[in-house]
Amino acid sequence: MHHIKLLLFIAVTSALMAGCTDDSSTSPGDSNDTAKGTLKVLLTDSPGEYDEVNITFSEVSVHYSGESAEDEEIQDESEENSTTQKIAGEWIIVTDETQTFDLLTLSNGVTALLGEQEMDEGHYTQIRLAITEAEVVVDTVSYSLSIPSETLKFVSGFDIIPGIETELIVDFDAARSIHTTGKKADYKMKPTIRIINKAQCGSIAGTVINYENLPIAYAIAGDDTLTSSYVNENNGKFTLSFLPEGSYTVSAADTLKQSYSIEGVAVTLATKTDIGDITLE
Repeated sequence: MHHIKLLLFIAVTSALMAGCTDDSSTSPGDSNDTAKGTLKVLLTDSPGEYDEVNITFSEVSVHYSGESAEDEEIQDESEENSTTQKIAGEWIIVTDETQTFDLLTLSNGVTALLGEQEMDEGHYTQIRLAITEAEVVVDTVSYSLSIPSETLKFVSGFDIIPGIETELIVDFDAARSIHTTGKKADYKMKPTIRIINKAQCGSIAGTVINYENLPIAYAIAGDDTLTSSYVNENNGKFTLSFLPEGSYTVSAADTLKQSYSIEGVAVTLATKTDIGDITLE
């Protein structure tokens, strides 16, 4: 009898254990957790001949496309069986906070945070900026700055990698973005913007010795002025930031039309190239 009771106890216990295993256990491959990285979107600007250029942003979003075309096909095939897997083609909001920035305060390497968000790993192809209001201040008078579309969309691919912070720089060029027909109060914005992955950039620095007459420094690649910066009015220093790896001509000029130029300045990733002291002549 004792032997029979023992066998019954073992059988019942085994059945209970099997039931618990069937209801609650998962294999490592069954997890729905998606690896995450962090995206930061930062705003900067090149100089413009205005008192202020105030831009109000209401949303920053990015476009998710998946890791590759093959991955997108797999996602489509498994769509019915998975409600947690992200579908290629989705727009992801980084921030929907309404924020106003004076672009002209964001020069010489200075940036402002537009938005920061934890994102699923994978490949993203575009960035979208919603602008609800813009104004330019000229001789202390404020004028409305019209924008053809309230949404600016830019193709700029980047990857989100688990555990890694990706920083994208939105570089406005106020001087080239604002246009006027010559009529008073008729200002239009046709944005000239670079989207740069900070990890893929370097910078150039220098010091203008005779900086009294408000010089501006420029980084030129071929025929294109890639970026520019005010020279610090207190010490003559300047930084030409967020430049892709390559060779540049660096020039500077002031309001008296004194100038300086040097060719073949090399920029390498994550490095500041200092050209030292320069004199405008």
